[in-house]
Amino acid sequence: MTLTKPSSSLLERAQSVGPYRKGGLLLLPEIDALATVERLELLPAERAAARAAREDAEAAVAERREAHRAAVEELAQAEAGRDEARAAEGRRAEVRARDLLRSAERRAERARAEEERLTAEEQALVRGANDLERRARTLADELARRPGLSEVASPPDHDAPAPAPGRRDELLEYLGRNRADREPA
Repeated sequence: MTLTKPSSSLLERAQSVGPYRKGGLLLLPEIDALATVERLELLPAERAAARAAREDAEAAVAERREAHRAAVEELAQAEAGRDEARAAEGRRAEVRARDLLRSAERRAERARAEEERLTAEEQALVRGANDLERRARTLADELARRPGLSEVASPPDHDAPAPAPGRRDELLEYLGRNRADREPA
């Protein structure tokens, strides 16, 4: 099976081989591992851009809020002066300022939500990577504690003398008893 699209989670398609927490193996599709690494590399820049967009949007809200306050004051003065043309213009200016304020507030809310989404995504990716690392450490520790595996994993000593004829039977018996340690489940 060929995978063309990464999964949404690093461990979603991971497969355990062998006994869980007993020295088994964890396999992940390469596309998932590479996508996670790439995403973790891109997220800081995206979060910085989202933070800048949020800060800009919040500055625009403050500016629009001040403009709306000024429009409300201007309207109050126009209505107090009984100048209908000026009051009508003041009402239009207040409505425009209020609409611009609401628009800026919606933009700021979207920017905050995007920043929060990116933060949550980064935390989920880091948690997945940490879970994977923890599982890998557990497997490595279990493998290190298994008897006989260090000898199997070490490179052969070609200069070592051949076992004595009586020792050959001992060696074969030992290998037969410990066969389960060397073969995947």
